[in-house]
Amino acid sequence: MPQFHVLPMVIANSDLLAVIPNRLAQAFARSVSIKILPVPVAIPPIDINMFWHERYHHDPTNKWFRDAFMRLFRQPAMRSSRSSGRPSHGTTR
Repeated sequence: MPQFHVLPMVIANSDLLAVIPNRLAQAFARSVSIKILPVPVAIPPIDINMFWHERYHHDPTNKWFRDAFMRLFRQPAMRSSRSSGRPSHGTTR
């Protein structure tokens, strides 16, 4: 779907399914009646990258947003493997 915010309504009103992250499914389930089921096959982890223009690298608002995103979505195992906890310039995982 080009825009995922309509996904819960589509799924709730059809016989379709979607494979999405569990946290997103949990959030959708709070607003519409959907079933959350385990995926029957192993799905490899995916990288999530952040990109920004260099002119915003030191912008306080942009930096706050990047840091907040990292705190919310970084996996616990990744937190311990990184020394600074801050994204590198231009991209992060």
